[in-house]
Amino acid sequence: MTSGIPSLYELIEKIDHDDTKAVAGRGFLVNLSPGQFLTRVEANDAKYPGDWFNGPFNDLDSARNYGKWLANMGRKKIRDVSALPHIWEDGGRGNAVEVVRIYQVIHSTPSISSVVEAQDEHGSYMASPEQLASVRAGTYQYEPRYKGNGHQISLPVKYMAMDHQINLVKRLSSEDIPITKN
Repeated sequence: MTSGIPSLYELIEKIDHDDTKAVAGRGFLVNLSPGQFLTRVEANDAKYPGDWFNGPFNDLDSARNYGKWLANMGRKKIRDVSALPHIWEDGGRGNAVEVVRIYQVIHSTPSISSVVEAQDEHGSYMASPEQLASVRAGTYQYEPRYKGNGHQISLPVKYMAMDHQINLVKRLSSEDIPITKN
């Protein structure tokens, strides 16, 4: 680290270090520039962004159009494509799928662009009648609850804010897009 700013390698190590399987083998480095835009699905009451986004977009209209398209998919489809469980493996609250927010990149930063891995729901949920019938018949084949395969980009937002007091992105509050469709 020089002059308080972490090196590229230190940043990459910090990018969502708790969930390295999410980018294992399928990610590539993307350098983000100030003025680019990212979108993120969040809870209405989220105070700070996490480390996972969609993008980058070179202009606000492109980010806004993508956000509207994403919101129009509805909660269930977003949760499936983005592999967003209600409850994480450690028992913590999962991702709420309530609003698409637009963030502007304010500092150059490396990020990792990748494809979302499939994930399980770690809380209780009801099996479908088809799943129950296949279990009873002995033909049940396990599949992850959420398929994934959507695009994601990860950057060390929390690490830079907490450890270095540097905000990499700025939320554009006037651009919130509610997700109203289930």
